[in-house]
Amino acid sequence: MDDTGPVEVWPEEPGPEGKVTMKYANGVLLKLHGERRPGYEDLGAFYYGDKGEMQIMRGQFRATPEELSKGAPPERAIAPGEAVEHLQNFFECMRSRKHPNADVEIAHRSTTVCYPRFPI
Repeated sequence: MDDTGPVEVWPEEPGPEGKVTMKYANGVLLKLHGERRPGYEDLGAFYYGDKGEMQIMRGQFRATPEELSKGAPPERAIAPGEAVEHLQNFFECMRSRKHPNADVEIAHRSTTVCYPRFPI
């Protein structure tokens, strides 16, 4: 869904700890829950689906059942130089006119679907 966003959004429960459901044009539903897990407040996401679960955190990815991780990028430890890799890629893309690994349009769409659960 890198190039699109939800076509419908509706609240399931009100408030910052509430639940919001979003529907994409292809019928995929994304349900956001305001659940807070101690120690994970701003580090990643948990996905629960009909076929299993995924946990995506900085530098790690876990899936149950394990078949869901097929094709996932390899895990790597986050090193203090992580920002250096992003900067190198950014400068390479400025020279080549290619899209960077951390494309701003994809980041925008990924981030904005997290906002509806908070009251305005």
